[in-house]
Amino acid sequence: MVQIIDKNFPNMNVLSFLNMQLPMFNFEMGFNTIFSGFNKPFTPLPSIDFGVMPQPVITTQSAVKKEEKLSTPLDPDKTFDKVMEYVFRDEGGYVNHPKDPGGATNMGVTQRTYNGYCKQKGIPTKSVKDLTKDEAKQVYYELFWEKSGAKDIAQNGNEKLAYVVFDTAIHSGIPRAKKLLAKSNGDAEKMLDNRLAFMKGLSTWNTFGKGWTNRIDKIETRIEYMA
Repeated sequence: MVQIIDKNFPNMNVLSFLNMQLPMFNFEMGFNTIFSGFNKPFTPLPSIDFGVMPQPVITTQSAVKKEEKLSTPLDPDKTFDKVMEYVFRDEGGYVNHPKDPGGATNMGVTQRTYNGYCKQKGIPTKSVKDLTKDEAKQVYYELFWEKSGAKDIAQNGNEKLAYVVFDTAIHSGIPRAKKLLAKSNGDAEKMLDNRLAFMKGLSTWNTFGKGWTNRIDKIETRIEYMA
């Protein structure tokens, strides 16, 4: 037999070593001191209560984005500024077409609409030909953006529908815009389709139909990139 010799253990053969009782471990007491080599003081391990350990917080990227979206509602006035650039681009400058029932128009504001606005505000009127861009913008905001409901729609986060309602109110009047909105069940694309169908039934379609169609096409392209 091969002898196992260690200064901490008595001489013994392999068989005796395998048959001996191994030291037992206890969290409170440490090792049972069967061998003389285990007579050093033992410090018990600290107990851990896994029930009170803090739970890891797992936040997915999609959850963060959703929270950010809910915490940052759309600013309807910023949406108004955005769509007004489209309106000014489509309406152009001063026009007094003899077949236009709206009469003289500048940046889309008719003389009749401007006269009514001035009377409501208690300010002197003037020719729409002399209307400034800031004045036109204020008329659009008070008479069409707010009264058509487009501002509330934008506040609720639907820019594309707000734009369609607003532009329809400018072009066909607020009552018609609200009627087409209800018929379309709040779907911006469907509202544009219904708006075009309505205009095709007007007596002035042969004169202005091509321009109206182009306007609808532009709006359809723009709302693809809106909220």
